[in-house]
Amino acid sequence: MREKLEQILVKALDEVSAADTKETLEAARVKYLGKKGELTAILRGMGQLSAEERPVVGQVAIGAAGRNIGYMSIIQLTIKMHN
Repeated sequence: MREKLEQILVKALDEVSAADTKETLEAARVKYLGKKGELTAILRGMGQLSAEERPVVGQVAIGAAGRNIGYMSIIQLTIKMHN
């Protein structure tokens, strides 16, 4: 699951960094962090992990979500400054 999470993080950062409008940025946010988002699904599936895997995957997932949110904020500000 950790490998899958890392793949999702790479895809999410690629999409966020490629966003050039508020709409594309919002679409990426929803795709990865929304109610049915890919990172959200990973967090919801943590109950199926072993007790040893949960802290490791949880730390990576929470860190990934935090980095994405921070990165999206920077992109959003940049888009606003250029429009």
